[in-house]
Amino acid sequence: MDNWSVTAPETPRVGFYPACGLDVQESAAILAPFVDRILFCDIDRRRVPDWNRLKRTLPPGPAVDFKCCDARAALVGIPRISVAFHRKDSQGEGGSALSILRGRLAGTILDRFPAEGGLFITDGSNLWGKQLKRLTRASGVPVHLADGIAAIGELGYKQLRLARGVATHRWRLRPAPDQTLLELHGLWIITATKEG
Repeated sequence: MDNWSVTAPETPRVGFYPACGLDVQESAAILAPFVDRILFCDIDRRRVPDWNRLKRTLPPGPAVDFKCCDARAALVGIPRISVAFHRKDSQGEGGSALSILRGRLAGTILDRFPAEGGLFITDGSNLWGKQLKRLTRASGVPVHLADGIAAIGELGYKQLRLARGVATHRWRLRPAPDQTLLELHGLWIITATKEG
């Protein structure tokens, strides 16, 4: 479970779910239409026996792998991600405080999306203030990357530029036209498109 290598993915569409806990069966079913392989990750080693059991009970669908480590460390061995998935998390007791849509983790994920872009599927776990509202407006929001850190919007870009220098990549995040998962599971599908 602790060794996965995705240096030469045998399937083109890879989903990544950090801080997954035991949220495996329903999440695998949700992700099935979008990916061919799902990489679940959590830092809590107590999950490993449960993961072994859950893996045997999953219905046919995407290939599933588990890794017990920090989300950022797990991404080291993953060159390409098509979908980043995150839900049911918090910044409080027992939560990971991770956000797949801001900071260094978002930057690392965006760096691993294919040139044609990728998807974030999330309930907005661990976003601050009005970030989810900004990310889900029809026009979307620009995201700038510099030194692997993602900054949302123009204000974030100005702060990033002051701290890190000129952004090396620019993405646009906007809600996908089809939001069926929002109605069924409270999950937004957010597209990421590279702008330059």
